[in-house]
Amino acid sequence: MPTDGLASAGSTALAAISSFDSWLSSSSTGYYIRLYGYFYAICIVASLWTFHVARKLQPGLQRALVCLPIVVLQLAATPVLVDRHRTAVLVVPVMGILSLAAFKVAAFAMGRGPLALPDCPWLQELPRFGAVLSFPIIPRAVFKVSKGATADALSSSAPTTPSTFLYTYCCKAGGATVAAALAVWPVLPQLLNHWFYALCLSLSLGAIWDFWCLVAVLWFGVEAAPSFDKPWLSTSFADYWSRRWNLTTTYMLRVLIYEPIMEGSSQIFSSDAAAIRAAKRQRMLRRLAALQATFAFSGLWHLLIFYYATGLVTYHWFLFFSLQAPIMAAEAILVKWAKQRQLLLRRPAAIFLTNFLLIVVARPLFFGPCDWSGMCTAMFDNVKGYFV
Repeated sequence: MPTDGLASAGSTALAAISSFDSWLSSSSTGYYIRLYGYFYAICIVASLWTFHVARKLQPGLQRALVCLPIVVLQLAATPVLVDRHRTAVLVVPVMGILSLAAFKVAAFAMGRGPLALPDCPWLQELPRFGAVLSFPIIPRAVFKVSKGATADALSSSAPTTPSTFLYTYCCKAGGATVAAALAVWPVLPQLLNHWFYALCLSLSLGAIWDFWCLVAVLWFGVEAAPSFDKPWLSTSFADYWSRRWNLTTTYMLRVLIYEPIMEGSSQIFSSDAAAIRAAKRQRMLRRLAALQATFAFSGLWHLLIFYYATGLVTYHWFLFFSLQAPIMAAEAILVKWAKQRQLLLRRPAAIFLTNFLLIVVARPLFFGPCDWSGMCTAMFDNVKGYFV
């Protein structure tokens, strides 16, 4: 076929695809077919490319360059898939799932994370490899929380069977519905409304994550670790961020940012007191730098989520997450001082104080932008539309 014929055929094909895409977007049913069709297509392409192409390369620059298009595709796809004016409530979960997949691919390029560990059964078969890559899960066999503790250390470490995940999914979905209603109840103080915002967010995301855990264990035989561990029972900021809130994302940020920085920390071989103090000081400074870098990265990522959800660029969410590192550092110093004087709070008081302070910090920097941007209103109206 002549070159002009090929160009004409290509233009016709593109026009047909564009017309079909517009037709899908014009109807409610077609919109969801388009959204989920493209979503699963991205998951399949990422899995095939990473398994058959990137996996054959050694970790390093070459593998990173091969993985880069997949990471960019996953991070940039949400505004193409989701119309924030139409289904605002889907922006956060879709971006969350695709971002976690992007983090796994980026870690894989470095030879890190659940896709790069040797002798893991899910690395040998494409379907299980694709499930671990694409689903917002971390296999229980490799999952760790802070200080190297495994999933068994979590309070929600019940057997991860299909019936368990189905039960927790139903409980969290029901709880999220109640929390959403209370979050917009006008008679409550704003601080309490914002606490119910946070509760609704943790329960709704937890339900979605548990659904994918159910699919992973039922269809692919991959036992996944819990994603949320009752964050409303946190006794400190460190407990909240390290051991309870969105543990799937926490694990990936630890693997991708925190651990590579910490791996350069010095070891103590000398018996000299001055050398030991210097090494401890250096390790502490490196830990602070790793913690700050992790939260700063999380802040930038959340800025992208906020932009996709509202179309606005603001510093507030970045500042909120960046502040968590110095808050946790100050908290550690205060706890150490209190332990030395036996002044530690009882657990109920610690839970109340932690929840209160988290909302106080989040009110101007996290929930405030949600309110004045109309983000929360759009999401709650969207959810209401499914029932009315």
